[in-house]
Amino acid sequence: MDAEHSVLDPLLASVGAALAGRRRQEVAPLLDQATEKLTAHLDHEEKDTLPLIQEVMTVAEYDAFGQEQRRMLGLRAGSAFLPWVLDGASEETRRTALGALPPPVRLIYRAVWKPRYERGTRRGTGL
Repeated sequence: MDAEHSVLDPLLASVGAALAGRRRQEVAPLLDQATEKLTAHLDHEEKDTLPLIQEVMTVAEYDAFGQEQRRMLGLRAGSAFLPWVLDGASEETRRTALGALPPPVRLIYRAVWKPRYERGTRRGTGL
């Protein structure tokens, strides 16, 4: 995983720098590379890491970890992350994920975060 991150982190930084510098000709090839590397990394995590987490962490420990991540990242990160991660997800997955959120957060997701994400995606700005 560390080796994958050592490739992904600079690649994602390059995408960000190309976007910030409005170097449009660089963005598409970098995004293609990032998509390939990130997809492989996420597949690796799903195949190897998630089962390991289930073996070594109790439900309470995993829940505590999730709460700590939400506290550290806050609603602002969730406002970008949640619509992105649910983009293309099945209806069942969306229903399950949103069902785990408090009702006010679900309302904010549906009324603000998702529409803002969709407007940005249509304009080609993504997140």
